[in-house]
Amino acid sequence: MFPLCYNNCTISIYYWRLQLEGIDLARKIVEIASDKQAIDISLLDVKSICNFADYFVLCSCDADRQIDALAEEITRVMKQENVYPLHREGTPESGWVLIDYNDVIVHILSPQEREYYRLDELWKQANPVVRIQ
Repeated sequence: MFPLCYNNCTISIYYWRLQLEGIDLARKIVEIASDKQAIDISLLDVKSICNFADYFVLCSCDADRQIDALAEEITRVMKQENVYPLHREGTPESGWVLIDYNDVIVHILSPQEREYYRLDELWKQANPVVRIQ
């Protein structure tokens, strides 16, 4: 196993995976998004068409503050489960925040960015697991 460094502490990938497997992590993130009033939530199984992740969680938020609040809540709850993001990029002001949990990639978008980039269509060959509108 190789170490994963996060906030000056080292965690093995093996330990990280023991906490939550991909589908459980993805479902937990969908639950958090739903609780935080995200809209148009999709959980896609992309294992068969993607080589860098197993699941995508796509959701939309109407305001920058809501995007930020959701991203922070996902990160906070996952840390309580000893699951840390490998990477986070984007800003609420840009309308798109991405949180990378290795097996699960979370996309939090404004409705305008979601319409513009059409990730649902781009990954239409993925198997839908959950859809909450």
